Amino acid sequence: MKDIKDIFESARDQIDSLTKIVLTKNESRKVLRRYGAAIHPNFIVWMELTSLSGLRHPDAQYTVGRNLYDKLRVGMSQKNAHPVMLWNFLNQVNCLSNGPTSKYVQPEVAVLYETMGRLSPIQNLAIMAAFEYCSIVFIPYLAK
Repeated sequence: MKDIKDIFESARDQIDSLTKIVLTKNESRKVLRRYGAAIHPNFIVWMELTSLSGLRHPDAQYTVGRNLYDKLRVGMSQKNAHPVMLWNFLNQVNCLSNGPTSKYVQPEVAVLYETMGRLSPIQNLAIMAAFEYCSIVFIPYLAK
């Protein structure tokens, strides 16, 4: 059976492989709009669900709790809040989502809410780690 480190490595490899795909400017914008429509309004709620999911390891509790605290404490008015940074980036590259884009991603967002609502600590932590890593790797790639 794979341990959590192997699972994260596999997910990281899969995300990295996405950067090998050559996208047109319009395709990149479409991906960014969908990403923004799915992630921007939901990220903090998903962090809360991860925090509530009963993480037992002190390092995991601290990391998730600190991340959530920082996002909530900083607030939406501060330039270094993750939701604000994402919104500013999407606005800068003219990729803010619209009604049709939000409706397009809604089925996948609903699945994530259902999945994360089960409050499985490892599963929720893995999902949040994938989001973080995806942002680190994928957003700069699409920004080109």
